[in-house]
Amino acid sequence: MKTSGSAPPFLLIGYGNSLRGDDAAGYRLALDMEKEALPDLRCIAVHQLTPELAADLAAARHVFFADARPTQPQAPDLVIEAVTTESPNSVASHGCSPQALLQLAKTLYHTCPSAQIIGIIAHDFRLGESMTESTRHAINAARDWIRNTVTGHA
Repeated sequence: MKTSGSAPPFLLIGYGNSLRGDDAAGYRLALDMEKEALPDLRCIAVHQLTPELAADLAAARHVFFADARPTQPQAPDLVIEAVTTESPNSVASHGCSPQALLQLAKTLYHTCPSAQIIGIIAHDFRLGESMTESTRHAINAARDWIRNTVTGHA
């Protein structure tokens, strides 16, 4: 985290249940990216989105929301979509949605960052901390994509 008092321009919020196998994909992505310590990226790993995160959104220029997505036939391992306050609310499956958080930041702080949701393919939601190999691969792809985006190499 920067010590200059200003927030990094990029914020990654990874969320999911760390005790439900692949559901932890977004959560683990945020923990992995935090270890990289990119100066322009702040990372937050949470089990679900909550209204308190609106203040963090308001301080960022761009937000990445990362979450597990149940596998579907012919679906790619990684889906990246723009998200706005006008986006359908069906994007998230946990508590408060990314759209609701963006709207809350806009209402309370009069600012709304651009945002994307990173859907990471997930296969196994059984109890436990282990993840499938394909979800681990998708997390690595997401990490590379975020790194390239934040550093301007996308």
